Parts: sequence; structure tokens; C-alpha cells
Amino acid sequence: MTAKFTRNVYNVTLDPDNGGESAVQQVEHGSPATRPADPEKEHYTFEGWYIGEVEYQFTEPVTGELTLKAKWNPAVYTLTYDLSGGVFTGDAEDLTESCEYGEAVYLKETWQFSGLNAPEGMIFDCLYRRG
Repeated sequence: MTAKFTRNVYNVTLDPDNGGESAVQQVEHGSPATRPADPEKEHYTFEGWYIGEVEYQFTEPVTGELTLKAKWNPAVYTLTYDLSGGVFTGDAEDLTESCEYGEAVYLKETWQFSGLNAPEGMIFDCLYRRG
């Protein structure tokens, strides 16, 4: 009689957290999971695959069931004020501003807001900055 053994196989679930379906890899005990192509999410930058707050290292051997979740950072956009023929006497750097997606855009207190041209699908909240 001869005993035959097979390695345990575990599911590694990859949750893209972008509205898409999770992918599942079946990985033998002690083997590493395969790093998939980076997912995409509109207005966000992919940071990596995480278990809780810890980034997963795809070189590590799998020893049990895992669920990895994509971590996203809001994209940062640069806004440039268009003077529409007006004259600006301040510092040129005051004509641009950076903001993260989902963040309110603050307009200069002394400027009159007459509209905002934004890429399709993007919405900005416009507030006036004091001081």
C-alpha cells in the first residue's frame, strides 16, 4: 500500500472595490498568488492590494484562504482659473489650485464665479474661501 498526498488548495479572492466582480485564484499551499493587472476606477489611483491596512506581498506563500481588497486614493486635479480677458496682478501660482476628487473647490473671495468647465461626469462643489 502506498499513501498519496496532495497539497491543500486555497482560494485567494481579489476584490477590486470598483463595482466589478471579484476574481478568485486557486493557489496550492506554500505557493504565491499571482499578482493580477492593476484594476481601474474612474477618478481614483490604484495603490495596491490590501488585507485590512497592510499591503499584501505577492511573494509570500499562501497558507490559507485570503481576501485581498484594492486600495484607492482620490485622483488629484489641478484647476487653473481662466480670467476670461481680465487682468490679474497677483502671483501666478494663485491662478492654480490642486484638489482631490470629491473635495470642495474654493474660489478666491474677491472673484466673481461665472461658471466651471469640467470634464464630463465630474462635479465640483464651489465655495468661497475666506481670507
